[in-house]
Amino acid sequence: MSNKPRSKIGGRAHAVSRGDAVAPPSIVVEERFVRSFDGTSLLVLSWGRGLPVVLCDGIGCNGFILRYLLPALQPGFQVVSWHYRGHGQSDMPADPNAVGVPELRQDLLAVLDELGIERAVLLGYSMGVQLSLDFAIHYPERVVGLVEMCGTYGHLLETFHGNRLTARLFPVLNGLVQRLPRVGQEVWRQIFASELTYQLAVRIEVQGPLVDRADFQPYFDHLVQLDVQLFFRMLDQVRKHTVEQELHFITAPTLIVAGERDNFAPVWVSKRMQKLIAGSELLIVPWGTHIAPLEMPGLVGVRVRRFLEERVLPVVGRDGEIA
Repeated sequence: MSNKPRSKIGGRAHAVSRGDAVAPPSIVVEERFVRSFDGTSLLVLSWGRGLPVVLCDGIGCNGFILRYLLPALQPGFQVVSWHYRGHGQSDMPADPNAVGVPELRQDLLAVLDELGIERAVLLGYSMGVQLSLDFAIHYPERVVGLVEMCGTYGHLLETFHGNRLTARLFPVLNGLVQRLPRVGQEVWRQIFASELTYQLAVRIEVQGPLVDRADFQPYFDHLVQLDVQLFFRMLDQVRKHTVEQELHFITAPTLIVAGERDNFAPVWVSKRMQKLIAGSELLIVPWGTHIAPLEMPGLVGVRVRRFLEERVLPVVGRDGEIA
């Protein structure tokens, strides 16, 4: 007998894998596969009804950050999460190099079109901040609001741990992974399956005492299964991308959430983002790191819902239509 949580989809009960089980059992999940512009099949998950809030996830992630945000948005909003190409239950792309922001932007467009979503709030997390900002610039008519968490507007390796060391080392590591894929995959698997890696992360990168292992472990479980070449190819393309010079074009109401102690996306990046996006708001989570929504779920959840109710819902209906 499986002990995985179960939910109903189209009248049929099915087991939800741990990486996707981000909601309490009382919130029903609907799933479908969407075919993108190049034929890549993408898994899409949806909870609830109302104004759509669509997650643009971090690289290497498959929805773990929604653990507490999802209940905070119920009822009243339709929350949508999708697995990037090569992530989770989505297909690998036929072209292994088709993993940059332009391709992800078209994937997001395909998801919105398939679900019949004309306008949505985009909730960006980590690298998904970059993607959602890019999408809002290219398709402003499809975006009614932005919630940007723990991310940057571009060149994400340039500010990692406050220096450019990772950016300098990355081309070397990427070259090794692409030349020695089997070795790279095994090393990658051993690193992220290691208890030592998890313990180092909760002691150095995040506020360990504030994080339940059941909330954070799914991230490592997903990374173990991820194709290392795809991860490095995607990171290689995304690290060269930026929308810094176009942020002034964004007019949608925007909330920026930053962790005070985030080593991946330093708080000064979020402060600059706020200056460059007219009328945007900034929440700095005290002691928060790159997973601030898991460390301070009450604060983040309440603030996000208040932003949507005060800044977005007054100008759109709950179905996304102009009020």
